[in-house]
Amino acid sequence: IIRLNPDGTKDASFYIGSGFNSPVESIALQPDGKIIVAGSFTAYNGTTANRILRLNANGTKDASFDIGIGFDNSVFTIVLQPDGKIIVGGEFITYKGIIERSLIRLNLDGTKDSSFTIGTGFNYNVYTATLQSNGKIIIGGNFTTFNGNAQNSIVCLNPNGTKDSTFGIGSGFNEYVNSIAVQTDGKITVGGGFTSYNNNNSSAYLITLHGDAPLSNEDFVEKKDILLWPNPVQNYLNISNLDNIITVKIYDLQGKLVYESSNTTTIIDVSSFASGLYIVQLQTETQAITKKFIKV
Repeated sequence: IIRLNPDGTKDASFYIGSGFNSPVESIALQPDGKIIVAGSFTAYNGTTANRILRLNANGTKDASFDIGIGFDNSVFTIVLQPDGKIIVGGEFITYKGIIERSLIRLNLDGTKDSSFTIGTGFNYNVYTATLQSNGKIIIGGNFTTFNGNAQNSIVCLNPNGTKDSTFGIGSGFNEYVNSIAVQTDGKITVGGGFTSYNNNNSSAYLITLHGDAPLSNEDFVEKKDILLWPNPVQNYLNISNLDNIITVKIYDLQGKLVYESSNTTTIIDVSSFASGLYIVQLQTETQAITKKFIKV
């Protein structure tokens, strides 16, 4: 690991001593400047660090991030959620000696987040994880089952770790997924070693999936005819047909919740929002409806 200055020269203030004894696979930067690092290493600067640790901004090990004996095998991906929790995926079977098959979510101090439950987990490796603006998590890898059920190489999880059954992939991919990116329009670009998706050979190694359609119910949206206007908006966003809506939440593209209301108000003041694309999630008693708007 190394930190470079903006001109490409080495940042001498970032001191790592003898560094890691095996490759680093993933890095996540916290808002406070601390750095979460994961990979196949078992030591950092001569001290034990099994596959994950957190560094202070100057490169020294952060002792407040307590991983115990850590992971028993490689970590390939780490994703920092807006609430500070850390999604960790890889080839491991245990964390701190407890079975956690290929995926776990940690609290900011390194303890397991017990509110994130994945049952028996994955039967093979998790290579990549990506957050959606609604808090759901898309997982890719070379697994063929999740929590004992068939799931070929990709799955969408709810924020509590359960499978999002509205994310329909059919038979899925015929080979591994190792890269996922959520586009600004909600579509999902997926890359990997596959040559077919849902028994269709039209795409090899790279494909874009619809994001909103599988994650919500388009027929329901059409029936409700929920509209956001004006769009783009400068000051006040109007929402029509809010019958049976329990909550209204607005997220920015980094997944940060910027507005929440349990009142079915039809006018929302967005004048203080930064310019950009936002996601509105309307929650009914049975499902979430996702819409987008642009703040100018």
